[in-house]
Amino acid sequence: ECREGMPEGSPCDRLLRSASSPAAVLEKIRTAPKPYPEQWQAQIQCLIQQRAEVLLYSKMSDPATRAAHLTPCRDIAKTVHERLAKAGPAARVAVLPQGPLTIPYLG
Repeated sequence: ECREGMPEGSPCDRLLRSASSPAAVLEKIRTAPKPYPEQWQAQIQCLIQQRAEVLLYSKMSDPATRAAHLTPCRDIAKTVHERLAKAGPAARVAVLPQGPLTIPYLG
């Protein structure tokens, strides 16, 4: 839930806010002469976003969530039901309750 939020002005916050999209963040990282501080956090997030839409259920404000290139989610159950209905019967959903500390696997 990003309980601690995104520390405003942190290196990760500055990197995410410096680009208009996850793809632009990755391009900025790729073309930088040296690594950015805390680059790995934004880089992993943006790599995931190349393959999937990422929604965030959090107490973070909607503007702060969008500034991090994430989609706010205020009602998990409703959002999951809507997305699965729209995607069809073969759709799958991944829930990562501990974010990057979660190891997803297919059971």
